[in-house]
Amino acid sequence: GDGCGCGGVGENIAPFVDSLTADEWRDILTYAATAAAITCSRVGAQPPTDAEVLGMLAEKPYVSR
Repeated sequence: GDGCGCGGVGENIAPFVDSLTADEWRDILTYAATAAAITCSRVGAQPPTDAEVLGMLAEKPYVSR
């Protein structure tokens, strides 16, 4: 829902999802998990900006690319 902004997309996204590679899935899920972690660390569940998520990802050397 809110974390990935997928609400209301429906079947229109199926061809895109089917075309994703394993590396693309890894990147998407790593981004989503990082955004969720930031959101859960805040009072009121305030979602992070793209810059905040990318900044946290840049600080984590253990995230493989």
